[in-house]
Amino acid sequence: MKPIKRIVTIGPESTGKSTLCNRLANHYETGWVKEYAREFIATHGEYSYEDLLTIAKGQIDLEDEAEKSLEVSGFGNRVSGTGNRVSGI
Repeated sequence: MKPIKRIVTIGPESTGKSTLCNRLANHYETGWVKEYAREFIATHGEYSYEDLLTIAKGQIDLEDEAEKSLEVSGFGNRVSGTGNRVSGI
């Protein structure tokens, strides 16, 4: 299987990274992985320095699950939210 290419978008909060990933996913007819940190904060409230490793691992887990799903379905594209990685383009 051909390796999945990833594009990472970075920047401060509320600058449109997730919107960009969503639009790229629509343009390239693929999916994308949303930002785990948003889910974490919605569930736990504020976060601290000690939470950053948990948040990073949560993002990687979401991306790994999406990649496995693509391997099963035979698609090679994925667009990821804030981290933000856009893949398979």
